[in-house]
Amino acid sequence: MNMLGYDPNHLIDPYNWVLAAAALMLMCLRAYVNVGWNGPLVPLWWRLVLRLFAPVMRRLDRLGRSSSDLGFRAVVLIVLAVLLSYAMAQVVTHIDEMMPVPQFASLVTLMMTLYAGSVWRVLRSAAMLSDDAVVRSLAAQRLAATYRLAPLTDAATIRRVLVQHTAISLDKMALLPIVWFLLFGITGALVAATLAALVWQERLSPPRSAFGDTLVAIEKLTGFIPNWLAGAFLSLATIVSPRAGVMRTVTGLSPDHPRVAYENGGFAVAAVAWGLRLTLGGPLTARDGSILNWGWVGPDGSSARVDATHVKLALYWMMVTALVILAALLSAAMWARIV
Repeated sequence: MNMLGYDPNHLIDPYNWVLAAAALMLMCLRAYVNVGWNGPLVPLWWRLVLRLFAPVMRRLDRLGRSSSDLGFRAVVLIVLAVLLSYAMAQVVTHIDEMMPVPQFASLVTLMMTLYAGSVWRVLRSAAMLSDDAVVRSLAAQRLAATYRLAPLTDAATIRRVLVQHTAISLDKMALLPIVWFLLFGITGALVAATLAALVWQERLSPPRSAFGDTLVAIEKLTGFIPNWLAGAFLSLATIVSPRAGVMRTVTGLSPDHPRVAYENGGFAVAAVAWGLRLTLGGPLTARDGSILNWGWVGPDGSSARVDATHVKLALYWMMVTALVILAALLSAAMWARIV
C-alpha cells in the first residue's frame, strides 16, 4: 500500500471483480424497477458533480479569453474536481472499514456512478408507445431535460436520441466506472465519473472553446479504453442479437469509415448505428436556441427514422451486452481466484 492508498493487488483480487459484477447486476435490475426519481437520465454522482461545478464552469469558460488562459482554467477545474473525488473516496474507504460487510460502502458509491439500467427502463417505455404518445411521454420530457433541449415534437427524433443515449450510457454510465474501479478502487471510479460529468456539461454548452477542448483531451485519457471496450462488447453481443449484424458492427468500428467524435459517443454509438443500420446523431435545438450538432453517423442507405422496432432491438442488444460483460467479470473473478 503506497502513500496514496493504492493497492497494487487490487486488480487481481477476485472479490473486486465479484463486487463489480454485483454492481452491474443491480444496475440491470433498474430496467424493471422504478427507483423513484425523474429528471435527467444521468447517474446520481453526475448530478451532484454538475450541481457543484456547472456554475463554476459557466464562469470560467468566457468568450474573449485566450486559448492558453482557457486551457489553464480547465486544468485548474480538473485538479479541483479530482481532489474532491479523492476526498470523497477516502470517506467511503473509512466507512468501509467500519462496516461488517467488506466494501459495502464502495458498492453503494459505485452504484451512484452507474445509470444504464435506468435508461433501459425509459427506452422500454418508449418502445411500447405510439408516435403521438411518445411525444407526450415522460420519456420525451426526461430526454429533453437530459440534453437541455427545446420541447421535442417528432417521435422519430425522440427515439433516435434515446437509442444514441443508450449507447452512451453503456459506455460512460456503466463500463467507465467499472473499469476504473477494477484498476484503482472506488477512487478510480469516482475520478473517472467526475471527469465524464464535466465533459457532459461542456458538450451541452456550444460553441466549444479551448476550455472544452482541454476537458475532453484530459477526460479521454480515462475514457478511451472503456469506450473501445463498449464497441467490442457490443460487437460480441451481436452474435445472439436479432438484426444486429456482426460484420456491420465491426465495419462501423473500422478506421476506414468516418469516426464518431469521442465526446459524442465514439465507438459505442458507431457500433449501434452500423449494427442496426441506423443514422444517429444530427442537430438538435437547445432550450436557449443554440444548436447541438453532433454530426451524422451510420452506413450508406441507413435512415434516421427510428421506429419502435429499432428501439426494441436496441434494448435487447444492450441487455445481451450487459450479460456478456457480466460473464466476463465473473470469468475474470474465477481466474483471479485460481491464480
